[in-house]
Amino acid sequence: MAKQAKRKAAKKKSETRTPTKSSRAPVTHRVTTHHGHGGRSTSAEVAPEKVPIGEAMRRAVEELGDVKIDDDLAPHQMHELAECYEDVTRRRAAFNEKNDDAKTAKKSLESATDLLLEKVREFTHPKSLPLFDQVEREGDHADMLAAGSGAEA
Repeated sequence: MAKQAKRKAAKKKSETRTPTKSSRAPVTHRVTTHHGHGGRSTSAEVAPEKVPIGEAMRRAVEELGDVKIDDDLAPHQMHELAECYEDVTRRRAAFNEKNDDAKTAKKSLESATDLLLEKVREFTHPKSLPLFDQVEREGDHADMLAAGSGAEA
């Protein structure tokens, strides 16, 4: 029980700490092997092999093997590749056009939304008038009320 509490405390402490470059653990992967017929599974952590880029490229070329070009099929294959490339180019152009239209529509929507929000702000939070305009407006209002009450009498 005490060991579990210590583990939890250590785990929480390690989660709150930001790792520094020197304290980072190397990247490892867990490999689990299952044995059939009720045998026990074994699990081990395996670090990936560090391979220089040149060696990785050499291995990839070796995996491809010798390049074989069939003179009878090469023109047909090149034609197929050209058609695929043209299709990709056409689709990319269509995507870019739709993307540009979407950007324009988004800007239009944002503009309309900003206008709506400004109107709502304007109606719900009226700005107070500057002092000289307010005095003039109050005077106009008083004159209007006086004229209205004088006409009734």
